Amino acid sequence: MGNAWILDLKTRKVVWELSAAATERGRRSTQVFHRARADPLGWGLLIRVADAGARAAVKPFTYEHVPANATIVALTRVGDRESRARGFTLNRPMDVRIYALGEGRDGHMVDYGWITSVATRQKVWEMQYPDTESAGGDPKNRLFDRALHLEKGDYVVHYVTDDSHAYDAWNASAPFDGQHWGITLLAAHDTLDRAAVSEYAEKPDPSIIAQMIRVRNDENPRTRFTLDRESQVRIYALGEGVGREMADYGWIEDAKTGRTAWEMTYRTTEPAGGAEKNRRFNGTITLPAGEYVLRFETDGSHAFGAWTRTRRTTPTCGGSRFTGLSKRPRRRYWCASPPRDLPLLQRRHLR
Repeated sequence: MGNAWILDLKTRKVVWELSAAATERGRRSTQVFHRARADPLGWGLLIRVADAGARAAVKPFTYEHVPANATIVALTRVGDRESRARGFTLNRPMDVRIYALGEGRDGHMVDYGWITSVATRQKVWEMQYPDTESAGGDPKNRLFDRALHLEKGDYVVHYVTDDSHAYDAWNASAPFDGQHWGITLLAAHDTLDRAAVSEYAEKPDPSIIAQMIRVRNDENPRTRFTLDRESQVRIYALGEGVGREMADYGWIEDAKTGRTAWEMTYRTTEPAGGAEKNRRFNGTITLPAGEYVLRFETDGSHAFGAWTRTRRTTPTCGGSRFTGLSKRPRRRYWCASPPRDLPLLQRRHLR
């Protein structure tokens, strides 16, 4: 069935929709909406002013669906098994339009995007199924097209897909706007003031001493670090746990004795979102001064770049199983940030 709607370009909200309006049954199973007077022109949508004297106040303009001169970030034409991210900086508070197409079914998204704040490492927006509408074609094609207010600061836009039904590889009817499969961020009003937006320049975090990220199947990376005095260390780790046993997990060894100083166990972890086997450790331990080896081990399935079931809630963390060590504690959930910027251990010296 065809549909028509009127969109408020400032709020991106639909103010009228044919499918939700009171209609009459027309010829050949068509639905006809009449307001003011009948339209004899046939299939389509025609809008007239109810008062002819108000016509002079109505001015038409050319509408560009996704204007290039308003685009801040575009992660589009995303194929199967992809994970993309791009940062940007807002030099002042701003309303942005999020135009995102993805795949969702049974109330959950499997191809979707989200935005994180670099300063807090927290999500400021995520494409969730209840907030989407049909994108045309197969019912699992979903669309989010609304405005969001963002404060001044640095942000990262993310988009991930699963192993089927994405751009140029549809396994069901394609959406109406398949070229924009992914996420596009635009100025919400008119053209983009280029002075308000700049490229995000990622800066190395001097607090990170060691990190291991994007760990894939059948890997056993390790890296050494040294504590010059007794320190309180915060650990944030992601892994796989099945049957109350860990299959992908991290641990810390004393470099001289080989003894385990800390280990990621099923009992000490919690669900990490996505598949039930995704597990997370987020805690603080105390380590004496000394030399240590940070280690992580994966089995032959379900690791970064090769998920076997539903992705974890923040899939870019997948494989960043065990990261860094910093000189000061911060009360943050780092999993929402890009993996290369994901400190999972933090420390402070005990007095």
